[in-house]
Amino acid sequence: MMKKSILALSLSGALLLGACANDGGSATGGTIVEGTNISVTEEAFLQELKDRHGDELLKEMVEKQILDQVIANADIDQAKVEEEVNTFKAEFGVETDEELLQILQMQFGLPVETMEEFKNEFIISRLAIQGLMTQDIDGADLEIIDEDQIEVEASHILVEEKETAEEILAKINAGEDFQELATEHSIDPGSAQRGGELGFFGKGRMVPEFEAAAFNLEIGEVSELVETEYGYHIIKVTDKRVIVKTYDEVMEELYNEANIKVNDPQFKELF
Repeated sequence: MMKKSILALSLSGALLLGACANDGGSATGGTIVEGTNISVTEEAFLQELKDRHGDELLKEMVEKQILDQVIANADIDQAKVEEEVNTFKAEFGVETDEELLQILQMQFGLPVETMEEFKNEFIISRLAIQGLMTQDIDGADLEIIDEDQIEVEASHILVEEKETAEEILAKINAGEDFQELATEHSIDPGSAQRGGELGFFGKGRMVPEFEAAAFNLEIGEVSELVETEYGYHIIKVTDKRVIVKTYDEVMEELYNEANIKVNDPQFKELF
């Protein structure tokens, strides 16, 4: 899922080409390439860019400014941002910022040079939009909420042997730290690095036995042993939320609030 998110974020060649229009390389209306029976004016070049990539690029630019406003108004917990970064690292099996950046640049073509750039342009904007898509389950009217709208945030410890799982559960019940025990004992390589954290997930994302247990726990509650094809799990639910709007519904509202007016006839029907 994380890799798909990155692919969706990868910017097209249009965005990179569009930068040419703003780098001040030549005077407006000048000739930017010339030779024997060859002449490419800036006006012709920019028109070609508009014709080929204009819709996509203009949408990107407008959406970025809308998202910048959302981010400015959002109260994003920096700890949550770091948690997201660590999730990416675990997903790709790397430990350092430099290794993660290399994967983002080389495998996905993401034009980010620093981890701060990645946080600002991807993680923080995603968290800000999620804040508009969801609400705490405590404030939701569960009588009108479909179960498919509910997401659970959970951590788990996975081991192969039932006896080992029973020993770990006894330690948890005796007050030992769940995250430390997950890091020490869990055989799930991705989540173990994060103290067992799995993040939020909805119905259909986990194997049935795991899902049934997680969705029946209260926030802060730890499960009994849950056996699946992967081994024995100990699950702790850390939060729940309700998806009240889709991404498209949120963006439509934001576009409406922005009162967009298109002055170029070529893009009159774009928004």
